[in-house]
Amino acid sequence: MNLKQGDLENIILNALWDLEAAEESKIFVSHVQDHIKNERGHLKAWAYTTVKTVLDRLVDKELVSRQKEGKKYFYKSQLDRHQAGVLALEKLLKQYFQNDVAKLEGTLAMIKNQPQKPYASRPTQMGSGGITATPAGQPVSAPISQPAPSQTAVSAGYMASTAQGI
Repeated sequence: MNLKQGDLENIILNALWDLEAAEESKIFVSHVQDHIKNERGHLKAWAYTTVKTVLDRLVDKELVSRQKEGKKYFYKSQLDRHQAGVLALEKLLKQYFQNDVAKLEGTLAMIKNQPQKPYASRPTQMGSGGITATPAGQPVSAPISQPAPSQTAVSAGYMASTAQGI
């Protein structure tokens, strides 16, 4: 599996959150490394230097703090899962939906109502409404219709629960 930088950061942040939830007092690189191998289902341990490099990048981005103890550092997340989810949604909203919450809500409603993942094998198109998948049964060259009004009405509770899951 070829993981991108953002994927590595997310795996390591999730490992930190899991370890913090287990009330680990000081989380060192080796703790994160072991957690990823044992708890996250990876077949072999990541190199110590890989985990440390990604943690240091997260420190540079101010998502994680670091404190020295002897020759080693211990790490602590600066955001909880919910806060990280809110930031991710804000970035998604800006990047792909031109800060239009209604467009994002419509897309979330469409995804929620799909019996299967519509984006796994369907081509996408970029339009004024952001990135959308070509609806099943519709040729790629056909214009993409806007979601029905009932699809754009997504409750605030659904948005909040979606933000927590990211």
